[in-house]
This record gives sequence, structure tokens and C-alpha cells, in this order.
Amino acid sequence: MKLQEVGVLTVLTCRSDKELIGYTFFNIFNGIRFPDCKTAREDLYYIKPEFRGQGLGKKLFIETEKLLKDKGANQVIFTTKTYQDHSHIFESLGYEFYEKQFSKKL
Repeated sequence: MKLQEVGVLTVLTCRSDKELIGYTFFNIFNGIRFPDCKTAREDLYYIKPEFRGQGLGKKLFIETEKLLKDKGANQVIFTTKTYQDHSHIFESLGYEFYEKQFSKKL
């Protein structure tokens, strides 16, 4: 809640009636090298399995973009797992593949 209050974290939920069925979590920060760039980087996104395949994820991402823009973001970064690839959704929304990211557990 504190991170939301200071504008670092943005959360958008997706609901069916009152049931929470999905969400996005984004960190928003100013660029170090490019001070005019305010980046929103996805930390989490999720749609409950029984609601997938209905276009809700895409709608959630579109609404998330609107919210992030309202909060001043001018760049959005989504990630996708190699074993559960959602690239097709992001590409259909106009996102471009531009960087590989590597991860190592310590």
C-alpha cells in the first residue's frame, strides 16, 4: 500500500462480479540514462486458469496501459516466461521484442 501511495507501484485488478480473477503489478521509475523516460516495468500479471482464452488478459493489459499513461509512464515493459510464452499477446498490442533477460537464483 505504501508503494502505491508514493507512486512507485501500480496495481490493476480484474474481477468477475466481486471475485478477483486477475491482476497486473507494475513498478514505475524514471530512467537513469534517459531522464525523460518514465518506465513502467511489469512485475506480475495473472488471470485465473478458468478465465483464460476469453481475451480478458488482453483487455487487462489495455486497461493497464491506460492507467500507466495516466500516471505519467511513457514506456511499458512486459516480460514473458520461455516456458509459458505470451509473446503473441504483446505483439498483437504493438509491443516489440528488443531485449533478452537472463536469470540466476542465488
